[in-house]
Amino acid sequence: MANNESQSNAKPTLYQNMSDRLLELIRSGHYPVGSKLPTEMELCEMYGVGRHTAREAIRKLTDLGLIERRRRAGTTVIRQHPKPQFGLALDTTDQLQRYLEFTDLHVHKKAVCVDKQPPETALDGEPGDWVKVETYRSVPGSKRGISWTDIYLRKEYQAVAELISTQPGGVYPLLEEHCGEVVETIEMEISASRFPPHVARFLGYEDSDPALLIIRTFRNLAGKVMEVAVSFYPPYEFRYLTRLSRSDGSHRSQS
Repeated sequence: MANNESQSNAKPTLYQNMSDRLLELIRSGHYPVGSKLPTEMELCEMYGVGRHTAREAIRKLTDLGLIERRRRAGTTVIRQHPKPQFGLALDTTDQLQRYLEFTDLHVHKKAVCVDKQPPETALDGEPGDWVKVETYRSVPGSKRGISWTDIYLRKEYQAVAELISTQPGGVYPLLEEHCGEVVETIEMEISASRFPPHVARFLGYEDSDPALLIIRTFRNLAGKVMEVAVSFYPPYEFRYLTRLSRSDGSHRSQS
């Protein structure tokens, strides 16, 4: 199977293009925290759009927590980066699946096999025993990437790679549905990192920007590793929650 890149033919809407441009200007400091954005009419003239488009773009920035609108006071920049919007509170695989269903998964690029061990983690056996799929996630209704995940599947599950992003949720339910495998445990390793250059460019960050690195290892009932997911999250848009509770004299972690 030859390498191929999957790209959506759907074009961003006018308001998405406009909000993304304003987001870049706020991140770069062109509109610093405390400053005022141009008025709605001024934005219409600057971008050559109608009032509805400008209003939707402003609403998007408001939803991201970047700006605040007040009557007769204008629109004020209150944050340079979007507020954290995505949190995980996981105890079972079902809770992870519900989180995965909240965001849209897109395939960026597929590869038949891995030619070397990835720098972030070590795969069982030889690199050539694995298939790598590059993916990213977005919020529903938007194509802007909010996170990046390199998915590594054992070659024997190669057929599953073709099904990624064809239905809501993650990859491991596909292993259960199409390969008869049961995911018994998910090991999760979290660390501070930086974006790989190509990931930073795709998500719109600098190589030097910090990233949250989460590596998930999926094992079946026999303890065999079936999938490894290496994910990079912008710290400005994602937070990881952990709760510790005492039950029957012992502590239990929820992540």
